[in-house]
Order: sequence, then structure tokens, then C-alpha cells
Amino acid sequence: LVRSVFKKATEEWRKDTCIDFYESYTAPNKIRVFMEDGCWSYVGRTGGEVQDLSLGQGCESVGTAAHELGHALGLYHTQSRYDRDQFITVNVANIKPDWVSQFTKQTTFTNDNYGITYDPGSIMHYGAMRFEF
Repeated sequence: LVRSVFKKATEEWRKDTCIDFYESYTAPNKIRVFMEDGCWSYVGRTGGEVQDLSLGQGCESVGTAAHELGHALGLYHTQSRYDRDQFITVNVANIKPDWVSQFTKQTTFTNDNYGITYDPGSIMHYGAMRFEF
């Protein structure tokens, strides 16, 4: 199931971007998809040949896989953009303490928006009630 979901997520990225994906065991840079606790990937390349991406139990949707693939490609959460306060209000009091870091604002040094306007419908944007109490 995870393999098929991840493949569909790559097809979504391929359809809407100039990025191509193919299966290879010999490519110099790879994304290794596996089932561990949670849905996660490091943001961007981590300094080796392999970028880990976990799609554990509960992470079986194409949207979740596409979101984690966005992290592997170097994208932060949309709600973490340095200019987010012009578009949304993050009420930290309503966020579970373990998840507050998911809303930390990036700086202009760590986040170049390339002139793209804020997109609340982005695959990289959490839903309004994602981590509420």
C-alpha cells in the first residue's frame, strides 16, 4: 500500500512541476520510503545519498505522501513562511504543546518564497484544526 501511495504522490508532483521521479537503486541521490512511527521526512537533503521518508500507520493518503515528499524536496510548511502573519493568525494557545514547533516562522534567510503569494490550499499547509486541543 505504501509503495502505491508514494508512487501516486510522485505522479502528483510530476504533473504539477518539472520534477521527475524514477525508481533506482543506483542513482546518486535517493529517497528511501519506509513505514516507521508517524509521517515525516527531513527538510531537504541531509548530506548523503539517501533521504529518509516515513509513511507509517495512518499516513496512507496520497496527500500525506505528497506533503512529506515536499519536505524531502526542501519545502517547509506554508504556515511557517516568514510572511505568514500577513495572511493567517496562528493562535499558539490552541495548539498542543508537542506540535507548536510545526508553526515556527522561518526567516528570510531560511525561506525564499520566490515571489509566490501565500497559498492556504498548498499541500504544504496544515488544516485549520490540525493540532488543536
